[in-house]
Amino acid sequence: EAAEPTLRLSTLAGRIIVKARISPHIWETEDGNHLEPMAIGTPILDYPLDEQIAYELAASSSDGEFQRSDVVYAVPFSTYRAQLLLYDIVIVARRRAGLVGYNLGRAIMEARKIVLRPVLVGPDEQINHGDIVGLVIGTYRPRVRRT
Repeated sequence: EAAEPTLRLSTLAGRIIVKARISPHIWETEDGNHLEPMAIGTPILDYPLDEQIAYELAASSSDGEFQRSDVVYAVPFSTYRAQLLLYDIVIVARRRAGLVGYNLGRAIMEARKIVLRPVLVGPDEQINHGDIVGLVIGTYRPRVRRT
């Protein structure tokens, strides 16, 4: 007997709200009203579901590790870190004129201290002047839809 040609919706144990889009080029209102309401399931079971927040990437990294439309899962940075650890990937929020912009930063060693460098392609040298709001704990890459 052949399988049905359509996918059935599954009941998700937990749903994570997609808070914002991440890109060095996007500045939006912080209330999230600009986003289509979207909640996704989570494969990250090592962290409490009620602490997890998802962000959709609107830009890609130059090394291909992160691609536009990927979803990154994060937990509040200050809950799990007192300071950056080498190779952490974090979400940095920058605010100006009532808007907020998010970018990904990677903790690297430079001149014998840990500093943040932007992950996504774009002119964002100000990543060290923002607030670290999330520790990235995982990613999800949707498959390309075929019609």
